[in-house]
Amino acid sequence: MRRVLGVLLVGAGLALLFGTLSRQPDLWRRWLAPVGTLVAGIEWVRADEALRAGENWRAYGHAEAALRWSDQDSAGWIYYAHNLLFHEARSTRELKAGEREAYARAGLEVLERARARLPDPGEILIYEGAVWAGWAGLPADLRPIRCSSAEAWQTAGRRFASARAHGHPQAAALQAAAEEQYSHAGGADR
Repeated sequence: MRRVLGVLLVGAGLALLFGTLSRQPDLWRRWLAPVGTLVAGIEWVRADEALRAGENWRAYGHAEAALRWSDQDSAGWIYYAHNLLFHEARSTRELKAGEREAYARAGLEVLERARARLPDPGEILIYEGAVWAGWAGLPADLRPIRCSSAEAWQTAGRRFASARAHGHPQAAALQAAAEEQYSHAGGADR
């Protein structure tokens, strides 16, 4: 009888606990954080191995899985976006019309998701600003996104300004540099 009562009490306790956790996903995240970080690390290793093997889409599946397990580290988001922006969308690859831009937009979408999920997206904003600044320096026909140099500098300046608002220590200097480049760029290089 005591054993049955004990099992019932444990069962009721677990039901209460899991009922509470299912209504509060942040509790799940906090309780599973150590396991999630470990699983995410394994997924990042798998992503890197797949990239090295040339199996890019398998790698991006592992990256998505890693971010589902642990999405609070800007380095993972940047790694994933960087591969889309600079590996997939590079100008030396033979791609069909619009594919470079699609890859670049996918990379920017990854950074946008990171900005929405991270409590302090400063590093993401600095990285994205640097991406746009890099594109501003390319000839128009090599930019993966159709924009003028001035538009790219303006977008870079906005990202650096946002990073500055989040307290990133280098953002003010980067914002000033981007705004100066924007003022000299004009908009005629489409």
